[in-house]
Amino acid sequence: MNVSTAKNLNVESDTKKEQTNMDEKSFELNDLIIALEKKQSELQKRLKAIQEDKTRRSGPLDASIDEQTLEQENFESLDAIENVELNELKNINKALEKVKNGGFGICEEYGEQISLKRLKVLPQASLCITQASLCIKCAQ
Repeated sequence: MNVSTAKNLNVESDTKKEQTNMDEKSFELNDLIIALEKKQSELQKRLKAIQEDKTRRSGPLDASIDEQTLEQENFESLDAIENVELNELKNINKALEKVKNGGFGICEEYGEQISLKRLKVLPQASLCITQASLCIKCAQ
């Protein structure tokens, strides 16, 4: 084998490795998109069920003060759950928008790539683990 042929084989090998890496990243991105869309759908269904439950409960109050108290506590619990799920849905929608427009998987604070390991656990993550850890420490 001459030097020219060896160089061509190395270039072809490097090109195949790069293509394989790109294919793996594309496959992983598709998996993350599917996970986001699945979670989005689940949240939309749960939020619809909460709204239906809240609507059903908006009738006249029960005569018993104990029942009224229980109903009020249940309503407050539903509100809290709804707020958490609305916030999560907002983050998922934001992540899906970033997939379309660019910027998905980039830390909003540092501008660095969010690790694939983190994105697999929390695909809607907008912060790298370093920045997320700092935010948690500041909140305490």
